[in-house]
Formats: sequence, C-alpha cells, structure tokens
Amino acid sequence: MSEDSISVSFLPVYTAGKDVNYYLQGREVDKSHHPRTDLFQPGNYPFYWPGNVAIFGGHLEPGENPVQALKREMKEEIKEIESLDQHIHSQELRSYRWKDESERILGIIDEANELFQGNVYNFLGFSLNDIVYSSALNRGDRKRYGVELPTYKEWIFGREIDHYLIMDVDEQLKLTDKEGLGGIWLPHWVARSICMVPIDKIALLDDMNKRIKKGTLEIKISQK
Repeated sequence: MSEDSISVSFLPVYTAGKDVNYYLQGREVDKSHHPRTDLFQPGNYPFYWPGNVAIFGGHLEPGENPVQALKREMKEEIKEIESLDQHIHSQELRSYRWKDESERILGIIDEANELFQGNVYNFLGFSLNDIVYSSALNRGDRKRYGVELPTYKEWIFGREIDHYLIMDVDEQLKLTDKEGLGGIWLPHWVARSICMVPIDKIALLDDMNKRIKKGTLEIKISQK
C-alpha cells in the first residue's frame, strides 16, 4: 500500500461526567448511487449538513509519519487549530492493521455488541456481509471496485493500516471547520448514518469500548 493511500484521522473528544461528546464533520457525498435518495431532500437528512458524516482526517503524503500528517490535516481542516491545541490534555495514537489484525477488529465489534446488549449492528448501520454503498467509498475505492462493489468485510479487511489520534479536550469547544462541524453524543442517529466511513465507526466503537470499561462512558439501551 502506498503512503498516500494510508488514512490518518483525528478525533477531538470532550467528556462531562459519563457523557462523551465526539466532534465529527459533514462532507458532501456522491448521491447518484445512494439507495436512499430521500435522505438528501431538504430537511430530511439527519445532520446539520447534507452529506457524509466522518471523523476529521486525510492521507499520508510521501515522507510523512502519522503524527506529521495529522498535524498538517488538523491545520488544513480546522481553522481555529490554535484553540484546539491549547485545550488538548491527553492524546493517543491508535493504529488499525486491518488485514493483519482481523481477529482483533472482529473482537472490537463483538465486545461492543455485548456492551450494547446485542444492538451493535443498529449502531453500525450495516452487517459485515452487506454491500458497501458507493457513497461510503472514496474516489479511489470507487475506481478500484467499479460496478462490483465489495461487502463491508471485504472492504474493511482489504485495507492495510489506518491511524487515529484520539484527543481528549478539557472543555466543550466551539470550532469553525471549513467542511462542517458538530459535537455528537453517542450512540446517536448521526453515528448510525449509512454514509459514515465504516472504519471510522469501528474506531469509534473501539474508543467507546475503552471508555465504558474505564467507567467514563455510560450507554443506556432503550427497551422499546
């Protein structure tokens, strides 16, 4: 896998008691191949900006290491980056080697399913054997797969490695992002959006698992 095909993502997280606020962004998507075109009508899409809901990030450029790439992407994507830097009080770089660690990744989903009392696929919005909608793929993926779109399992475990920098911030930030920004408490309808990048969801699940086990996040499952 070439350097520029490896993604790097950063996730600002604000905690208040056992509530966790994840900052996500909205991006435009290719609506032409989406099975639910009604979602994109004015007032119907369940987010502030029509389009893809994702974690901030981008790709490694030649010669960059993950931390250098993340710092560059942070400056490119969030205008008020200085204020973000000032409020970060802890951070952890997590790397997911999808091909080599498929059992660990499946364990993340299984662990979350137990914590969610069997509801993890409602959070994900897909099962691993479902076909990935083109709106969840980037341009390179759409060219690679063409008409024969992969299953989520094929897409996720066909990747090699992606890096996520989890940053805990010490207060609820009001940032101005060039592409759209929202603070989201999870689980939430935004996280269940079928437009969201599948690996982002797994990284979020992993973070939620860790916080639930530490007792810093509480998930309440509706009995309805």
